[in-house]
Amino acid sequence: MEGRDGQVFRRIAPLREVPRLSVREVEFLRGGGVLRLEGQWRRRQVELLRRLLRVGVIEVVGVNPAVYRVTGVGVVALKLGARR
Repeated sequence: MEGRDGQVFRRIAPLREVPRLSVREVEFLRGGGVLRLEGQWRRRQVELLRRLLRVGVIEVVGVNPAVYRVTGVGVVALKLGARR
């Protein structure tokens, strides 16, 4: 987009903080985000899924059935690896 006097204006996306992921979160994302819906596993996996949604690592694409995808921030977080 050009302004007067030939100046070029560019939109730059705001910077976002990249969350550090735990080992469990990295394994969850690399494993395709498979949820085991049995007993206590279900509660832990749902809590993990909610945290990843809250920090912006994944986003909802479809509702029924639930489909999630890794966002750009999530890709960067995966490349950084797990916190120790």
